[in-house]
Amino acid sequence: MSQALDNVQSLESEMLVRLETLADDGAKREHVLSVLTSNNLMMRLFEDHLQDVLGFSAPLTECRSTVLKKRLGSRQVVAYELSLGETSKIEVVAKRYADRDEGIRCFETMKMLWDAGLRDSENFRIPEPLAFLSDLRMMVQQKATGNFLFDRLGTGREEVLADFRSVASWLATLHQLDPPATELLAWDGSDDDVAAVTRFSNELIDKFPNAGDEIERIRSPLIEKFHAMSGQRTAIVHGDFHPENIFVSSGVVTVIDFDQACTSDPARDLGYFTAQIRSKVLLEDRDPEPFNREIRAFLGTYVSHLSESDRISMLDRTMAYGARTVLEILYYKLCVLADPRTDSIKVLLEEAKRFVDSNHPAIEISEATTGGPSFE
Repeated sequence: MSQALDNVQSLESEMLVRLETLADDGAKREHVLSVLTSNNLMMRLFEDHLQDVLGFSAPLTECRSTVLKKRLGSRQVVAYELSLGETSKIEVVAKRYADRDEGIRCFETMKMLWDAGLRDSENFRIPEPLAFLSDLRMMVQQKATGNFLFDRLGTGREEVLADFRSVASWLATLHQLDPPATELLAWDGSDDDVAAVTRFSNELIDKFPNAGDEIERIRSPLIEKFHAMSGQRTAIVHGDFHPENIFVSSGVVTVIDFDQACTSDPARDLGYFTAQIRSKVLLEDRDPEPFNREIRAFLGTYVSHLSESDRISMLDRTMAYGARTVLEILYYKLCVLADPRTDSIKVLLEEAKRFVDSNHPAIEISEATTGGPSFE
C-alpha cells in the first residue's frame, strides 16, 4: 500500500501537519485523539485515501467520531459514522498504534483469520480488516455489530446461556484453525507463564508485604502447575478473550481486539475468560450463581468439542490460567493503576487460591466430564 501522507494531496498544509501527529511514536495520547476526532480532517483522509477500500457509493458528506476504549494505553480507538449522500452510511473503526510493528502484526493476524473463514458471511466472525496505513500507524476495520456480551452478564436467562454456548463454539473454531507457518507472536510456553506469575507476585509482595505468605501459597503451586503443563499442543489463541471484546446477536458472534493473539495453550483463553467474569462478580459483590451458570454453559460447550480424553486436562489447565489471570488483574489494578481501594486484594487472592486448588464453584471437574459435559 502506498504511503498515506504522500497520497493525501488535497489536505491543506495545516491539516497535513496535524495528521503527521499520528506518525510520531512519541505523540501524547491527547494529541493523537484530537487528530482522530477532528471530523473534517478524518473525512478528508477517508475520501482521499480509503475511498476504494471503503467502497463509497456516493459522495462522503459527513463524518462523526466517537472515542472507544478510553482507558490508558499505547493504542487509541475511534469509531466513525460516515454519511454517503442523503441516506447511506458506513461505520468503521480506526485504531492507532504507538508501536507500528504491533499494528502491522494485528492487521496481518486479522487478515489471516478473515481468510480462514471468520468473515461476515458466517455466524462466527471478526470485523473485516480494511487497511493499515503504515506511516500513520493506523488500522481501519469494520465496526462490529451486535450486543456487548459484557452487558448481558449475570442474568442466567436461557437466551444468555445460549449466547455463552455460541461464544464457546466461536472460540473452539478459532482454536481448531491451523496456526500459520510464520509465528504470530513469540511464546516460550510455560517459561513465559512462570515469568509472568513471578513478576505479578513479586510486585504485589513488594507493595503489600503483609499479604506475602498468602501470595506465596498461590505462586509456588501455580509455578509447579505451569512447569508440568509444558509441551501441550498449541493453537491460535485470542489472548484477551473477555466479554468486553465479544458481540452477540441471534447466534452470531463477533470478536474484536486481536492485539494479544499468539500461538499458545488454548486453555489460556478459557482461564482468562472465566477469571475476568469471576473477578467482576467478586469486586462488585454480586450474586455469583447466575454468572457461574453462564461460565458452566460456556465451558461445557467448549469441552464438548474435545475428545473425552482431553476434557479433564483442558479444564485443569484452565484453572491454572484462571489463577494467573487473577494475579494479573490484581497487579494491574493495584501496582499499575495504583488504585487506592486495596480491599480487593483479599477477595481476589482467595479466588486465585480456589483456581490453584482446582476447587472452584464455576468449574466442575469430575469423572462424569469424561463422558460429556456435566455443567448444566
